[in-house]
Amino acid sequence: MAWAGDAAHLVEYVVHHEDVRRAGPDPAEPRVLPTDLVLAVWERLVPLARMAYRSSPVGVVLAVPGGPRRVVRRGADAVVVLGDPVELALHALGREEVAEVDVLGRDEVVDRFLASRS
Repeated sequence: MAWAGDAAHLVEYVVHHEDVRRAGPDPAEPRVLPTDLVLAVWERLVPLARMAYRSSPVGVVLAVPGGPRRVVRRGADAVVVLGDPVELALHALGREEVAEVDVLGRDEVVDRFLASRS
């Protein structure tokens, strides 16, 4: 992903750091990051999430509770992946098991989305 430069690297570093923190028999809890870092992750996450969810059979909207929302995959049926930016990054980059997100939508649409992620 060298073509993405620093934008991808920030998200990748944050995700890898969380991989280490949450691995093992006694995983660490999600941490509170400085606001400027969370905003930087959010800004850089959207283009990466478009790639990460490109094969989703349904539309995908990323949403921060009480904050911004972005459509990252259009579709007639869609899910909303709701969480803090770091948790959304974890989910988008394949760490569904540890990402603290809610996937919202009609049951059958959520099921199709989740099946495509496994």
